Amino acid sequence: MLAGGEETPASQSTPHGAPERELPRAPDPPEDLKVAAPVTETSGVTIPIDARRLNAA
Repeated sequence: MLAGGEETPASQSTPHGAPERELPRAPDPPEDLKVAAPVTETSGVTIPIDARRLNAA
């Protein structure tokens, strides 16, 4: 499975070398979106933390 992940950068260098690999990559983008969701929540928590820093200063 790791080999498949490494092929991602190689595919960009040679798209005509592994075009079939891009087809299965379609389900990968959705996972990135899910990862971005929790990241947004973290940002919201960072905002209040910054406010405390301003008060401390």
